[in-house]
Amino acid sequence: MFRIAMMLMSMCVLSLYGCKDDPEVPQPAGDASATITKGEVDYSTIEVTVTPNEHTKSFSYAIGTEADLDAFKAGTLEGIINKNGKEAVTETFSELTVETEYTIFVQCVNNDDITGEVATLKIATLPLPANASLAIELTAVHLNEISAKITPDEHTVKYSYAIGTIEDLAAFEAGTLEGIQTVEDNTEATYQFPELDSATEYVVFAQGTNRADIKGEVVCSSGMTLIDIFNVEVSYDAMNLMYCTVTTTPMDAVDHYFILSAGEDVYFEFVYMYEEFFGMTEDEMIQELGMECTGETTNVFGLSGEPNFKQMMVIAMYDAAGELQGILYDKFTTPEITPGLPLPEPVSIVVSEETATSARVVFTPGANTAGYFQLVFKAADYDEVMDDPELTEEDKTAELRSFLLFANYMMIEEDDYVWPGLIPDTEYVALARPFNDNGEAGWGDFTAERFATLADASAPQARPSGRDSKIVKSLTKELLESMKR
Repeated sequence: MFRIAMMLMSMCVLSLYGCKDDPEVPQPAGDASATITKGEVDYSTIEVTVTPNEHTKSFSYAIGTEADLDAFKAGTLEGIINKNGKEAVTETFSELTVETEYTIFVQCVNNDDITGEVATLKIATLPLPANASLAIELTAVHLNEISAKITPDEHTVKYSYAIGTIEDLAAFEAGTLEGIQTVEDNTEATYQFPELDSATEYVVFAQGTNRADIKGEVVCSSGMTLIDIFNVEVSYDAMNLMYCTVTTTPMDAVDHYFILSAGEDVYFEFVYMYEEFFGMTEDEMIQELGMECTGETTNVFGLSGEPNFKQMMVIAMYDAAGELQGILYDKFTTPEITPGLPLPEPVSIVVSEETATSARVVFTPGANTAGYFQLVFKAADYDEVMDDPELTEEDKTAELRSFLLFANYMMIEEDDYVWPGLIPDTEYVALARPFNDNGEAGWGDFTAERFATLADASAPQARPSGRDSKIVKSLTKELLESMKR
């Protein structure tokens, strides 16, 4: 009975225990690990993505060489990066050595703080990219400017350029040369360098940069002087204070040119006046006032008449297409006065063959004469000056002189010419005044010869038609003032 009772009691106890929930048995954490994915790789950078698995509590990673594995495990490798959690991370390692094999190390810790195996991935940096290189081609010279085409190669990501002289090379390399321009791509382009000095030898500099931000060699164009391309050589064969004989020889590239003489002191005043009042550019003014030439020519040009005076020959040069290619200013100084030079004898004037609208006038210079000014104009204008009681003799001389200079019929030898375009039945004066080599200091006396046209009916004109002088006028202060009036 006792044994039966004990068995029943044991069953009841077991029954009581069997009615309760079973307790959870602890499970070990899974192994923590990560995958390493290679990203962008360059000559000095490596990009990777580290992706921990679901069992990861934290992880560490670093870059080194294969020999650094033990240092990474020990936590002594420089540059170890620690992360909590299991979020993937993308890391870029920079400032690496070119063309070198690196190892990426990753080690994860699970929730039981058990460290997993080290994952590794070997990645090599790329070799350096090729150096940037460029080509420079000087393409054109136009109106005192140079055009240069710069062609970068495929290794160039950007480039800089400038113009200077060969002495500026060091300044360009140092980045201190004034006017350096930078292009942030490798587009081929042609660049203009304006407002250059025609006598200076210029060099175009360019330097490319590759994708490693390494600058290539500086490329220099050949030296170019504008005067070597478009130029007119000027030689002075003879000169006194009133005129000079000039031979001009253009280079082959110059198809034609216009030339005039001007005082340095007033030339740009003429330029301003023609632009302001007539809307002309400088070269249009030169065409208006100067002489057109092709090939080598010899001409006589008027001067100011003053000693030691700064003059210049101004030449506008054109190519075969009629495009202005440059304006040359050839500067010179008039000679000094020659002491003791005798004054010229008066000019002889003979008038004949008068008709209603013309007359033949022969001007013959006297001894000691370098040249003379001549003019045929109405006697009424001459008398208005000579009969004015308020004018002194000096004033009258100045007025007649201004008539001659403004008309600018300067001659250096005998002139036999039929003056056309005169008004019938009108009195005229043929006026001349000679000078010697001393110019303004060597004037002779005036000669005035009166004559009258016939009364035959003919289409009248207001004044004698202009005639060609053998001497090209000079732009002087006196001419400027008379034009302003």
